[in-house]
Amino acid sequence: MFITNNNSFQIYLIPIFFCLVINLILWIVMRNILKNNNFSDEIIPFEIDETVMSYKEDKSKKNQLRKIMWENVSIIRTKQGLKDALETINALLKEKIGKLLKFRLLTARAIVQSALARRESIGVHTI
Repeated sequence: MFITNNNSFQIYLIPIFFCLVINLILWIVMRNILKNNNFSDEIIPFEIDETVMSYKEDKSKKNQLRKIMWENVSIIRTKQGLKDALETINALLKEKIGKLLKFRLLTARAIVQSALARRESIGVHTI
């Protein structure tokens, strides 16, 4: 048999149980956040069309996005830095860009908007 009389099997169950409990808590929190916030006007539908997946210029804009996210939306955040990041991201979204960069920018915008909306700290990120 695989199960012995000692408690070695229980040692493996404790981390699994802990992970399941944490996942359940996170699921409940996210469900409540989505239920209480109306994001329907923010959702941009995915359209199947002839839009180019990426342009040559997208690489420099992607690097600009990385720099913005690292400097303004990383571990230490300021309200002004988040506002600047959101302004730059919205400006980039108005430019001619490929779909891949658009998805990155939309994800970054959602992260910045969430960071601006949350007042309390939920981990290592602070404002």
